[in-house]
Amino acid sequence: MDPVVLDNKELEIIRFKIKDVLSKYDYILDIHDIRLVDGKHKKNIIFDVVFSNDVKKDEINKKYLKS
Repeated sequence: MDPVVLDNKELEIIRFKIKDVLSKYDYILDIHDIRLVDGKHKKNIIFDVVFSNDVKKDEINKKYLKS
């Protein structure tokens, strides 16, 4: 299981901002396991997304995820 920090103010602000941005997409139900990973020149935000069952995996990959 990945270690997830639960009591971090910076992560709470990030969680709020991510949820705010993603709230316009009705097929995204939730996000969880948010973590910050230090990179050489920046911090990376990594999190899991819960999609609605109404959206198929292939559809998500083609329409919603940018490469």
